Amino acid sequence: MSGPAAVRATGLAAALRLGPAIVDDLWRSLRRREPRYVRLVGRPGDTAVMTSPDADPAVNRLAADSGLRRSEFRDDVAARILARIGFYSPMRHTRRITCPALVQIATEDAITPAATARRAAQRIPRGRYLEYPCEHFDPYVDPHFERIIADQLEFLTSVTGSVD
Repeated sequence: MSGPAAVRATGLAAALRLGPAIVDDLWRSLRRREPRYVRLVGRPGDTAVMTSPDADPAVNRLAADSGLRRSEFRDDVAARILARIGFYSPMRHTRRITCPALVQIATEDAITPAATARRAAQRIPRGRYLEYPCEHFDPYVDPHFERIIADQLEFLTSVTGSVD
């Protein structure tokens, strides 16, 4: 919802760890060279985009629940995109959303602050939001997954009359 809020939630130390990779990859892009990749998810203190305490265990769980090992899928991103995250803020445009919208908020999310998501949802003219006592990756696995999907289906039924 808000790049600046996500950067603040990430913290200065994590941002500084990524700085050299970002600068190097921007330089590579100017010279039309292959990107420099950084890990998307890591443990606190790692050089990775998401290093909240819940991030690495959650991705391990998502992979295991999907029947995968971490080595079987890409877990990296070109560092150059991180130079723009702090400026990316779709929340600025939420008042222009004219269709019914459901925003589902993880109240314990260390990556996307719940207060920011709540403010964005309240700006959507026909918006509705629901909150769940969980972290960023929890909606994709039980016990939260079933409830979140049920709420999505209920919302779709309320605005369309059917989910078929």
